[in-house]
Amino acid sequence: LAGASITGERVRQRRHEAEAALIQGRHALAQQDYPGAVSILGRGLSLTEGLVGVQDLRPALAGEVRRARRAQAAHELHRLADRIRLLYIADPLPSGATPGLEDRCARVWATRGRILDSSGAPLEPETERRIRTDLLDLGILWADLRVRLATGPGRDDAGKDALHLLGDAEEMF
Repeated sequence: LAGASITGERVRQRRHEAEAALIQGRHALAQQDYPGAVSILGRGLSLTEGLVGVQDLRPALAGEVRRARRAQAAHELHRLADRIRLLYIADPLPSGATPGLEDRCARVWATRGRILDSSGAPLEPETERRIRTDLLDLGILWADLRVRLATGPGRDDAGKDALHLLGDAEEMF
């Protein structure tokens, strides 16, 4: 009886901590502290592993983790899109402004499906619209950047890659 009582108390304590993590994670998400939200919600989700009687809590935590990760990816996408938009105000491109930029564009573009997928993790309607706008701008401007940065014989390949990228963007949007 004592063992069952102790086990029951531990289960209640872990459930209480997981519920607190859900509340704190949602608060961090509302404050746009995306890394903090992912960490807090992930900790809460791990507290529910192997726990009986959390059928309602575990899916809520998992959904909020997905939403926080998606919000974080959308925020990073927006920062990158804004950076590349600012570069296009300056013509020609400022020297030293593009190191690593093409790689960052490639990484974000490779995750576009995950960023666009709102199933189970919808964000505010304005954020959803911004994601689409940012991805479209990123595709267009990255295609142009690839051609601008290409030199010599690689310029033809860059042009073909840019056309393929623009085709993908047109199909998606």
